[in-house]
Amino acid sequence: MKKQTKTDPSRNGERIKTLNLPLAPLREDVYLTEHLDFRLSIPNRRTLRRLFDGLDEAGARLPNGRRVVSVSDAVRFVLDRLADENDT
Repeated sequence: MKKQTKTDPSRNGERIKTLNLPLAPLREDVYLTEHLDFRLSIPNRRTLRRLFDGLDEAGARLPNGRRVVSVSDAVRFVLDRLADENDT
């Protein structure tokens, strides 16, 4: 997994991250998780908050047109970005 960090001076030093993540083809014989319920470490909490704040400040929208208004929406936003047309 490769990670790149860019600083965009036009956005008050906001850091833009690029991740290359491996996605396997979706198999038909596997369970598809519907709900996540787990505790986050303190560094993960901070990162999730920074992600949410950045998406909120950028006016990010989910595919249904609704603004990202919660940390749950931020996770949905990332997963939607990872999905492709073959995932539906």
